[in-house]
Amino acid sequence: FTSHYYTDQTAIGNALLDATGDFAVDPGTGFRTYKGTPFDIEIEYASSSPEIAGGTAQIGVDALRRLHIDAETRAADFNEYISRLDSHGDYDMVFYAVNFYSNDVDWLAYSYWSEYADVEYQNPTNFVNSSYDDWRDQLLYGTSYEDVYEAAAEMQKILQYNVPRLVVYENTYMQGYRNDQFTGHVE
Repeated sequence: FTSHYYTDQTAIGNALLDATGDFAVDPGTGFRTYKGTPFDIEIEYASSSPEIAGGTAQIGVDALRRLHIDAETRAADFNEYISRLDSHGDYDMVFYAVNFYSNDVDWLAYSYWSEYADVEYQNPTNFVNSSYDDWRDQLLYGTSYEDVYEAAAEMQKILQYNVPRLVVYENTYMQGYRNDQFTGHVE
């Protein structure tokens, strides 16, 4: 994608918030209000991971503060906040990991499907988007590689634009293998 969320674009973000007319910066606090009402955002992370999770949450807080949004991190018990996430409970933002154990793209059909926005253990971001849902059947029941590819690509474009979940980093795992005896190896 030509646009992404990984470089500091504070000027654009502030301009977008200002253009809505709903967000103003309170001169007394220096933080934005929404239609005159103060608000804040709390980014929760697992207390068992203060360096990685806490550090990543702090990067999010720093970015929000550059947008004049009152934000804080909060160390929390992993099981407690994941339980709230899974049951669509009360939270602002949560830092957590997602693992993919295959190359199958059917997760796109379930993780963000609108009908699962209020179903426990499904669609934890509560994402609802009819354009996204329109691609679901083609993704799951497409009869050719091209059909499935097209649906997966379009669904990912919608996710990229709407950002229900922001990928902040990817673990990279190394696996050694001999190339002096085995050639053409593909994992």
